[in-house]
Amino acid sequence: MSSVDKVNQLTTQELEEMMNTSDESTFHLFLNEDQGVKRLKGERENIEKDTLLVARETLSLENKFNSDRERLIESCQTYAALKNEFESQLGTLKTILSGTSSEEVLQQLRKLSEQKEDQSEEVTEMFLSGKCSTEQFLKDFIDKRRDSHIFRVKSEHLSKVIRKDQTGRPRTAGFSPNPPIFPAPHPPPYQNSPVAPQW
Repeated sequence: MSSVDKVNQLTTQELEEMMNTSDESTFHLFLNEDQGVKRLKGERENIEKDTLLVARETLSLENKFNSDRERLIESCQTYAALKNEFESQLGTLKTILSGTSSEEVLQQLRKLSEQKEDQSEEVTEMFLSGKCSTEQFLKDFIDKRRDSHIFRVKSEHLSKVIRKDQTGRPRTAGFSPNPPIFPAPHPPPYQNSPVAPQW
């Protein structure tokens, strides 16, 4: 039964008492028992729950966004530092190469490869003699071997480039293994002949 139906069933005296009483509890109780009011209160509670859930999800996403933003800023800073370091090393390398021949660079790469390989052997001897732990041995040994391999690969590549450059150069002018063949000149005419022969 709706509130309107309940009001219609009240007598005039009951209505006057409800309107004139200073205690609002009776009036509120009357409204709270109405099905429409109950439905509205239920909808309001559901909206409050949904709003609270959305607020919590928004807060969680905001925290994740802030965390991702901090990581992005750190990555950008790391990239900028690595880029500056790379450009610095590249400039140093260009300066060195500008005054160094390819053969000298090749010899230096081979020397570095041999040095790293010797150092890896020294690390192995230290491990076998018990002067370093297994973790330290693996780290140092792998680093030395990797560097030795990198220098060796670079030296092999540079050696191929040098050989290719040498074989691709043109021959020196002034020497030909097969000189051109020119026709022999005609013999001079006879001095006592009245008419020179026609060739």
